[in-house]
Amino acid sequence: MCRSGGPKDSHLGEDDELPDWFRYAVIVVILHAGVTVIHAAAHFALQILPPVLDTLFILVVIVALPILSALFIRTAACARWSYLIAFAASFVYGALSHFVLPGVDNVISISASAWATIFQATTFLLAILEALGVAIGMGLVFRREPRPESVLPSA
Repeated sequence: MCRSGGPKDSHLGEDDELPDWFRYAVIVVILHAGVTVIHAAAHFALQILPPVLDTLFILVVIVALPILSALFIRTAACARWSYLIAFAASFVYGALSHFVLPGVDNVISISASAWATIFQATTFLLAILEALGVAIGMGLVFRREPRPESVLPSA
């Protein structure tokens, strides 16, 4: 079961700001979602349609999981793990299908056109955002909470 990040992580007060790691995580999710929409449009325009299992993976892991993780990333430790896993899996999937494996989804095999340029540009942007998401996810998962300074009684 997913545990809370702790009492101090449970809510934001009126004057509290979102800590940097969480803010960066949300920004990456928003940018990733926007670039993914444009990349999907290029897929459709170029008639590069993934098989059913790939489509399920894309919808669940690449689209939904980062967004759901971002919604709970401040209060639930498992959301931080799912953020990291989603971006790591997205990066590996995208790297393999767009750069390594031969096929219609490989950026090198796309015929020149306006949509091909958009497809290629968004492929590179997604790779950068997903690598950034992995780095931020590692920071979220493995960050150390600051220790309160101990106050020793005077002798």
